[in-house]
Parts: sequence; C-alpha cells; structure tokens
Amino acid sequence: MVTIKDIAEVEQVSHATVSYVLNGKAAEQKISRKVCEKILALADELGYQRNEIARSFATGVTKVVCCATDEITSEYNSRMLLGIMVAAEAAGYYIKVINVDSLPDKISQIVQTAVGQCLAGVICFGSHEREFHYKLYEALNKHHIPIAFANNSKPVSSCVNIYSDNRSGGQLAFRHLFELGHRKFAIINSHPRSPWAIDRINGFVEAARSQGVRQQDLRIFNDCQSFLNHPATALFCINDYMAMQCIMALQNSGFHVPEDVSVVGYGDLTFARLAVPQITTIGENLEQLGSRVFEQFLQKSILEKSSGYIEVMPVQLIERKSTASPCNSHFKVQSSKFKVQR
Repeated sequence: MVTIKDIAEVEQVSHATVSYVLNGKAAEQKISRKVCEKILALADELGYQRNEIARSFATGVTKVVCCATDEITSEYNSRMLLGIMVAAEAAGYYIKVINVDSLPDKISQIVQTAVGQCLAGVICFGSHEREFHYKLYEALNKHHIPIAFANNSKPVSSCVNIYSDNRSGGQLAFRHLFELGHRKFAIINSHPRSPWAIDRINGFVEAARSQGVRQQDLRIFNDCQSFLNHPATALFCINDYMAMQCIMALQNSGFHVPEDVSVVGYGDLTFARLAVPQITTIGENLEQLGSRVFEQFLQKSILEKSSGYIEVMPVQLIERKSTASPCNSHFKVQSSKFKVQR
C-alpha cells in the first residue's frame, strides 16, 4: 500500500508537504502549483488511497454519519434514506443506520454510539414526537456532535432543518376536494402527536375555515372505523398508508370510491399508483429531500460549524382516480374561487 512517506521520498519533499497537498491545504501553506501538480500526478500514478481509519485516529472524527429513524422498512423513510446515502457517497462519507424502534433507551444509545464511534454527526427523521427531537439535540450538543432533522417542521435552533411544506400540502388537498364540489369533509390522523401530521391537518383546517366550512362539516378521526360511523363525501388521510386502509375499509363496507367517498392521501408512495382506484395524493420528492439534508448538513454543520439553517421543500397535488365530484347534486357548485393560503 502506497503511503505519504513513499511519495515524499520519491519527490524528495517533506512528509508534511505531501500531506498538505493531498488534503487540499497547499494554498494555506503557500506550496507552489508546480510542486502540487507533481505530487498529485505521482500519487495518481502510484495508486495512492487515503487511509480513512488512520485519518480518523488523527482527527478524532470519522467520515461516518448516523441516520436515526423509526419504521425503517417503510417506503417513506427508505426513500429519504436513499437520498441521504447517494449524497453521502458523492461526498466521500458513509452512513450508519440506527433503527430507533429497537432501542429501549433511544436517546442515550444514539449518543453512546455517536460518541463511542467518533461519528461526524447524526441525521434524525421519522415519526418521532417533537419532545424527542429537542432531547436528542440537547444530549448530542453536550458532546459537540452536530445533528440535522429531516421533515421535522418544528425547527430546532442551531441545527439544519429541511422539511416538506406540509401546511401547504394540507391546503392543496382541501382545495382539490372543495373545487370538485365537496362540502362535508373528514380527516384521518394516525399520528396525532407528530409535527408533520399536525401541520398537514392545520393546513387543511385553515383552508376549510377560510371557505366558511362549518365545524360540524369537518370532523377529525384517529382511525377509519370511527369515520365509517360518521361518513362524509370527502376524506383526507394523513399519509398514503392510511388512505389505502380507508379505501379497503370503505369498499368492504359497501361504499364506492370515489362515487360515494373521495379519498386523498399524502406522500405519493409506490402503492398509491398501483391501488384500485389509484390514489390522489400530495407528492413529496423524498429522495431529493434526503440528499438536500445531507448536503446542507455537511456544509453548514460539519465543515463550517455554523448556526441553524431552515429550508422548506415544495409539494404538489397528484390527481388520480380516488377523487371525483360528489354524486349527490346537492354538493355540486358552479365554480370555485378558492385560493391556497400561504
């Protein structure tokens, strides 16, 4: 294996000079361009590969970032993780995944792993409650380990926070159903304490209130069975998983989708395109969100060690076959002047 010492002996320069050039610090040390070119050419010719293990011993930090998430098998989280891994590989970093669901003492074990393995930082995403984010940040901050949050719409100060515009997503869902002519709505929220779920619901409710929808015409339930006892013509589900479950429950109970009930999901997961009927949903580019989180985390938290950063990613309505105008003409309208509240 070719080492820095080997290159230094061939070029008859110091070990430090070769190290500065190969680590991109030649300009700081005022090493001439000619010397840099000769060292880089020789390193390439000899097949030099930097020893990351040795480097981590010297710096006390590895080029490994931990992703702490729950529901690791879900498509939603796996697509976000894929985006993170692609960006990490492009930057020469590695990803270690911790399945938070399997940890009895989540926060202390994440911190223990990050400190004990000299990780460069932690990226957290999933269905965690808001309190979990703050406690994890405080625990890692004591050890000066940076953390970023993906799709946590309640930003933690001094951290990188990148998330989808969940509030606008809820507004888009209402707008679509309202313009189809629906006037009786329901929401199914299977994650009542998750920040992203709360924002989606708030967006939907705010848009409904702006159009004069009465409280009795907009109900919120935690499961589909409760909705079946108080049916409406339009149903907004907090994610595509719940939308699929509700469509199946409606069909098993003798309802037709969208003839009797229109259903909107959230996330644009693969099965939303394969379901019968195909599910109208709010689309998120989860791979792009994951890549963006890692890129900004690397730049602002690991390299620059700067303060907090917030970025909101846009979402879009994807209209498919699970929504239509209500069959009962009583619910139809001639036109709509609805506008998304931003």
